[in-house]
Amino acid sequence: MLLTTLSILATTALAVDHSPLSSVLTTHVQKDGVSYTALAADRAPLSAYLDSLAAVEMSDAKKPAQMAFWLNAYNAMTLDVMAAEWPVQSIQQLDAGEVWKTRTRQLAGKKRTLDAIEHALLRPMGDPRIHAALVCAAKSCPPLKPTAYTAVDLDAQLDAAARAWVATTAVTFKPENKQIVLSRIFEWFGEDFTAGFSTYDIPNVDGPQEAALNFVATYANPKEQAWIRSGDYALDWADYDWSVNGK
Repeated sequence: MLLTTLSILATTALAVDHSPLSSVLTTHVQKDGVSYTALAADRAPLSAYLDSLAAVEMSDAKKPAQMAFWLNAYNAMTLDVMAAEWPVQSIQQLDAGEVWKTRTRQLAGKKRTLDAIEHALLRPMGDPRIHAALVCAAKSCPPLKPTAYTAVDLDAQLDAAARAWVATTAVTFKPENKQIVLSRIFEWFGEDFTAGFSTYDIPNVDGPQEAALNFVATYANPKEQAWIRSGDYALDWADYDWSVNGK
């Protein structure tokens, strides 16, 4: 009996099936946003996927498996919250703007909030590309990709997410005004980017701003990369658009 129990736990820890989330995302996520109306009408597949994560034992899983698990859990939980409350114009309408702290879901053996997933579990893993992958149901968030993250493909998926973010909401280039406008995400979480993206010395900026620009340059096209590294521009922060990323 003990051997059987241990085998079940080991299987749960090592074999998390994220394909049901991919099916949900493929069905409801398009380039122009999430089809929340259709998702709200058929929440069962998404809810079943989240239920499948409730008792997963993650303590012995390797870092890519843990990161993929929590990225998927965060995005799936956000979608489920929005679908449950649909229609809403902004996620900030929910729970007086405290939805990230108030809503909970049983995940990996414990009730978790969205804030706990992001700040206590994902950010300490030390990979700033998570900010290109976490989607908070707002237009200024990174674009939600239509497939789930997986341990085996995680590095390539995060690079793709970073490139998609840089090409959309992470930055606005205004060469006619000699201005670069960065997402507020780089301001709010600037310290997350300093460890891995402070190697190139950009004139006129330093610290978290320089790290943010180095991150953007890494995933921008060659022309944009050269301009970023020249330092010949003014830097500003974009207003964050919290309206829903729905169709």
